[in-house]
Amino acid sequence: YNSWYNTSDLSIYKGKYVCDGNNTSCTILKHINSNFNPTKFSYYYFDTTNTWFFAEDVSYNSGNYTLSGDIKTLWDFFDINVQTTISTHHYTCLENGTNCSNVGYINSFYGAEIYYAQLSNVENIETAINNMLYKVDINAKNSPIKSAIDAWYAKYLNGYDEFIEDTIFCNNRTIKSLGGWNPYGGVVTSTNSYLQFQDYSINNDLSCDRVTDQFSTLNNSAKLTYKVGLMSSSEMYLLNNRMIRYTEKNYWLASPFDFDSSSIHMRHISGGGYISESIVNYVPYFGVRPTISLKPYTVYSSGDGSMATPYIVG
Repeated sequence: YNSWYNTSDLSIYKGKYVCDGNNTSCTILKHINSNFNPTKFSYYYFDTTNTWFFAEDVSYNSGNYTLSGDIKTLWDFFDINVQTTISTHHYTCLENGTNCSNVGYINSFYGAEIYYAQLSNVENIETAINNMLYKVDINAKNSPIKSAIDAWYAKYLNGYDEFIEDTIFCNNRTIKSLGGWNPYGGVVTSTNSYLQFQDYSINNDLSCDRVTDQFSTLNNSAKLTYKVGLMSSSEMYLLNNRMIRYTEKNYWLASPFDFDSSSIHMRHISGGGYISESIVNYVPYFGVRPTISLKPYTVYSSGDGSMATPYIVG
């Protein structure tokens, strides 16, 4: 195009390439990103030495990755099908070429910013997710919260252990939607393309299918030191009583919510007693409410479970 001032429809320039000056060749190439008016175009600048490739799949052998399947270049992304293309071409070496020792998996993008997970020593993103959530030794390390409620139990409840049931505390890591973490067509259109875990509001079943999610003192795959844990979001939802959940403070539940481009979010109870979710970086500002399960036939003498009148066990 050379009709810069001869058209009122500036949208025709969006998505086009331009060189500075009256030239059709240049060393610095610009791609028009927005078109508010003729003097305020915004651009992407391209490094013409960049030969990054983006592939549908990747093969792994002895610490090395090779991009495979249909392969696109960086330039292929700047057309009207960019969202469709990037949704199936997640893998890229974080350098020029199609062979590398570390590979990036694109999970979302926002404007000119691309978000990715860096993989090494795993076959592909499916293996990485499995290792992150379902590996046999996934529960080998204690969390800070577990250490805190263990100390609480040891101080206050050890003498009552015979009355407390060894129940299952479920940290349900069942995936509801892979979002941008789906290598076969995940919608990678924004930073909202997150990996989402099972939603409490559609679950009225408290079963906990995966052995590594069934925390108890009897389960070596999810071992607890004491018979104490946290409530799940499903249990809190089925409780259906905001005032019993109400403490005027935020406290964490055992249920994950999502894993987006750069953050992990967990379910919690707000100060008003509502089920919500927050990034785990807020740990210093949130508390926990340790939970136990009394053995069958245990009776109580009074109370309704509220903060004002707690249950008094007989």
